[in-house]
Amino acid sequence: MIEAGVNINCSKTFLKQRRDWFIINRIRLNYTGEMEKAMHQAHGIGYEDYCRKFKERLRVEKTREQEYKQGRMIVAQFDRKVHF
Repeated sequence: MIEAGVNINCSKTFLKQRRDWFIINRIRLNYTGEMEKAMHQAHGIGYEDYCRKFKERLRVEKTREQEYKQGRMIVAQFDRKVHF
């Protein structure tokens, strides 16, 4: 069974394939050479592997989340210092 859909949270098109007791999500991304280069520099992985390998996608997303939280903490510290 194959269904096409849109993930509203990150607005990426994906395919759902059902195999008996579990569902496999495949992300379809359109990306440029610059995006590929940036992905390699930031995470050491290309978009093709990112789409294909679930464990790598989890690793990249965990790293992104940690970087986001670090950035929010820096902004909060800066705001406290500025609005002393």
